[in-house]
Amino acid sequence: MVQANQWWMWWLSRLSLFIPVFTRPGWVRFVHWVTGMVLCWEAHTLTQIFTALGLESGWRGLEHFAE
Repeated sequence: MVQANQWWMWWLSRLSLFIPVFTRPGWVRFVHWVTGMVLCWEAHTLTQIFTALGLESGWRGLEHFAE
């Protein structure tokens, strides 16, 4: 579990470079979206990304962000 936490902190440190260009809600959506892109490397559809992250209920927010 320690290794997973270290990887997550490393990942967030890379994504944190983009914080200045987002609002708080936009930042959360961005992190979800980019993380999903990495986890679903074979096919990058929004539906597959949200399914991989277990965030199907948040589809509306991402749909608005992606447009």
